[in-house]
Amino acid sequence: QKIVEVHEFIKSLEGLKRLERHSWLSNGRRESVAEHTWRMAMMAIVLAEYLEEKVDLLKVLKMVLVHDIP
Repeated sequence: QKIVEVHEFIKSLEGLKRLERHSWLSNGRRESVAEHTWRMAMMAIVLAEYLEEKVDLLKVLKMVLVHDIP
């Protein structure tokens, strides 16, 4: 039963590809939640090495991935 719930949750995440945010890209197009999340994750990965204080990158990536789900 639990795996069915997990599968349903994963399927519901596909909707984030179609859900637009209330912000725009530099070309004037509104971005989807999925696009925003991907970009935030890439920023975290690329910028982590430049931070003065080290962060738990896995924890940051988890936060990035879930922050717009609600």
